[in-house]
Amino acid sequence: MSRVLLSLLLLPVVFSAKSLTDSDLDGVIDELDRCPNTPLSHQVDRYGCTKHILTLPQNSSDKRGYLLVGFSKNSDVDDQKSKSPKRLNLVLNFIDNSWSYTLSGGLYTNMGDRKYGDTILNIKKSFSMRQLKSYIGASIIAPTDDFSGNRVDYGISASLYYYKSDKLSLFGGIERRWINDKPIGTFRFRDSYELNLGVGYFFDETLYANLSGFITKTKYKGEEIEKSLGTTLYKALNPKLFLLGSYIFELHEPKDSLFKLNLGYRIY
Repeated sequence: MSRVLLSLLLLPVVFSAKSLTDSDLDGVIDELDRCPNTPLSHQVDRYGCTKHILTLPQNSSDKRGYLLVGFSKNSDVDDQKSKSPKRLNLVLNFIDNSWSYTLSGGLYTNMGDRKYGDTILNIKKSFSMRQLKSYIGASIIAPTDDFSGNRVDYGISASLYYYKSDKLSLFGGIERRWINDKPIGTFRFRDSYELNLGVGYFFDETLYANLSGFITKTKYKGEEIEKSLGTTLYKALNPKLFLLGSYIFELHEPKDSLFKLNLGYRIY
């Protein structure tokens, strides 16, 4: 008799536990889940279904290829410490699921001279779980700029994105570079790093903007830690073409700034 009574007492608990089961771990219990078995890497809505939101090129997680061509203007060129250079940028980006390969370089003009900038190869690996997406990366900076003392540099990076909703995202990251350049005149070099934190907003399926803060230790010995703010704007023109622009400015004297504008094309 006591066993029967115990079984009757436990039945509501058993049914309650079963009703709270979340088989695919998407945060929506099976009873309310309209899309069971969604992959762990997918963000879901309140019904447990994958969200369809704007995917930025650098955050893609399938197989894609991009070509970006554009220009930038910097009030303080990194390698020569001289004013008002202009640069033609060329970027190739290939994404194979969770791996990303980016090759970037370009030409710049300064004081009437035209030169090749350094060429950078960056490889990143992404990890996704619901609203979180993280990246770790490594880079090689080839000395294609012909200034005296230029050497191969190396870097590593890590970043984390949190998609609070289908509109709002928070992100942060760190990059560390090992600088091997030889002294040039009065300039001496050191290893550098950069920290950034930011917030992004998806206005619709074609438009994204963010605001970021940066703390940078430059590669020039004797320089103070730099603090700056920046913003990035992404606009999809059609399924193949998009615009990607950014503006960064220092919060202290001499208040140098960097402006970039690129036209991107999805190759495949």
